[in-house]
Amino acid sequence: MTSYTGSVAYPTSSVSLVPTLTDSFASISEYTVDGNAVTDNAVSLAVGSNAVSITVTAEDATGTTTYSVAMTRAEALAIALAAPSVITTANQDAYGLSGTCNMTGVSVVVTLASGSASASSSAAACNDGTWSATADASSLADGTVTVTAVGSTDLETDTVTSSVNKDTTGPAVSVPASITVDADSADGTPASNAAIAAFLEEATAADATDGSVAVTNDAPAVFPVGATTVTFSASDVLGNVGSNTAVVTVEDQSPPVIDAPAVFVVLGTEAGLPATEQAIVDFIDRKSVGRERV
Repeated sequence: MTSYTGSVAYPTSSVSLVPTLTDSFASISEYTVDGNAVTDNAVSLAVGSNAVSITVTAEDATGTTTYSVAMTRAEALAIALAAPSVITTANQDAYGLSGTCNMTGVSVVVTLASGSASASSSAAACNDGTWSATADASSLADGTVTVTAVGSTDLETDTVTSSVNKDTTGPAVSVPASITVDADSADGTPASNAAIAAFLEEATAADATDGSVAVTNDAPAVFPVGATTVTFSASDVLGNVGSNTAVVTVEDQSPPVIDAPAVFVVLGTEAGLPATEQAIVDFIDRKSVGRERV
């Protein structure tokens, strides 16, 4: 038999192959690996197949026999991490991650870290080239979360890292200062009032992920006399909602308007006329007191 095979794991970068001659008069005339001379029986191995060739010359210095050894060095352990999805309120308790590996017998542990807080998954086996794991990310703060996946076998480890955004907080809503306006009528003041309209338009909202977002409010069509709390709300693309409030107070700020009758002339005597004179009584009774608004 002149052909042999062997294999080693990736951490083994060289092997010692010591030829043993059964004929004490024979000699080794050539010893190479991939065409490169081997010294001290130390065979350096590249990843993949390595062709070792040993040529033995017989005692007569004429006959030769070549022995070959196909040595295979395995690839390094390599794991991959699929692009993580955003951590949300819906998935943070059991946040799922997945990836691939290039050999059997690999165990993968994933760690999520944000500042000084971290959360790790249980060890997940990589079967048929794929793995999946879950970790509880609920204790981590919103913002950038570092994802580290470590794959290991008995002989080697491989680490991959990525990052993901955690967004479980609604937009921050900024509202205008509360205002007080005059009542237009006994029913109050409509939302179309210039001061109220400006008040409603002044609210803004900003989200850590989405930036500036639209603001809605629950303002009534007509603000009644008294204080009305207006809630301004905004949501981001993930459905996280933020809100804030301000107050519109409607009050009667206008004095009553007196509608006096026109000048009325009554004929009397030099002594004048008593207030009980019917014509005077009728004149007084025609006056009215009202208010422009309330």
